[in-house]
Amino acid sequence: MRGDPGPAPPVTPATQQAAGQTVADLGEHALIARLRRRLSPAPDWLIVDIGDDAAVYEPVRNRLEVITTDAIVDGVHVDLRFVPAAAAGHRAVAVNLSDLAAMGARPRLLTLSLALPPGLPVADFDALLDGAVGLGARCGARLVGGNITRTPGPLVVDVTAVGSVHRRRVLRRAGARAGDHIFVSGSPGDARAGLSLLASGDAEGAARWPELVARYLHPEPRIRLGEALGTAGVATAALDLSDGLADGLARLTGDYGLGCRIDAASLPISEAARAVWHRRGADAAAETVAGGDDYELLFTVRPRDLRRVAAVARACEGLAITNIGVVENTVILSGARGDRRFFNEATGDWSERPDLARLLGRSSAWLARVRNDSRGNLWATHNEGIVKFTPKNGAFDIDESSYDLINDRYPVVHVLPDNQVWISASRSLYHVESPA
Repeated sequence: MRGDPGPAPPVTPATQQAAGQTVADLGEHALIARLRRRLSPAPDWLIVDIGDDAAVYEPVRNRLEVITTDAIVDGVHVDLRFVPAAAAGHRAVAVNLSDLAAMGARPRLLTLSLALPPGLPVADFDALLDGAVGLGARCGARLVGGNITRTPGPLVVDVTAVGSVHRRRVLRRAGARAGDHIFVSGSPGDARAGLSLLASGDAEGAARWPELVARYLHPEPRIRLGEALGTAGVATAALDLSDGLADGLARLTGDYGLGCRIDAASLPISEAARAVWHRRGADAAAETVAGGDDYELLFTVRPRDLRRVAAVARACEGLAITNIGVVENTVILSGARGDRRFFNEATGDWSERPDLARLLGRSSAWLARVRNDSRGNLWATHNEGIVKFTPKNGAFDIDESSYDLINDRYPVVHVLPDNQVWISASRSLYHVESPA
């Protein structure tokens, strides 16, 4: 870490407490000294520790290195008005360790770069370090360097994490195919419920459901699950849920020309989260799918490997792993840049459908996916939005009320078993139709 003052001074009550001081009162060298006091002795593989211009470490033999970086900004990713500084530090590291978990990697080292507003209390600086360094150490990631600077703007915490993984155990987002089963760890939606309690100032609710608040403030990276999936070789695709289940499904399937059928009744919604959404008059399933900040793992498994998932769950010491749906091949209609063909899901046959091609041609769509519901309607998603086709005289007409219904990135149609139609897009979830 640059600006290192050399050996750390002895800890005294005055230097430890720094009551009433801000980071501007101490300066960079004193702040780095406070950080160094929190670090464990350097492991054997760390050749050059904090104090030089850069760290030097020895790679793990016969393993690949995985690197990721992410930042959190006060007022954007966290709100220090209701998020304690220790939780902000924890979350900044958790975001990165969760990325490593999604790749099947074991964390090894971290760098931490801080842009500090001058009025930040030293007590908050200390708490932020405790949260960041503490989670890293618990997960096997040693802090090896970084940077501290001033900013006239909000607090910025930028973390880079490095892990290692065997070549044949790397998990990837790409790889799912139609028929794969979709699994999710933990209880997604808890963090969204916890955030809603904090952001609304609902002290009574936060006291009643502290586990939801904890799930938002201190998310747990699923490192053991990622490693277990890589070791077992059962996951065809995987990612972490930083932006919510709807976004994760779109990334895991929609980005690769696939869709999915999700069973709302199978979503692992915790009783606490259900209670919060019930009290607020909100739909628990919709809030769960749209929520973010859970950092659970979403992954797909071939049907022949379903029994092996139980062994993975056992390796994770009781972590809930739930089958929530199936990947479906819904790339069934392409627009102006490709052949326009309709896939009949009932018969499994491809056939030309000029009526659909003509109707969809009203847009400049270059890629579309079509799903049918039980009333014979077809729902097409494309790069500009959503179109609903209604049957008429043996053909289909556009339902004008739904044309370009949603103008969002990567929309995907989900028709649930109870015939409710949901659209998941880049960061949103839309409920567009219910059973008649």
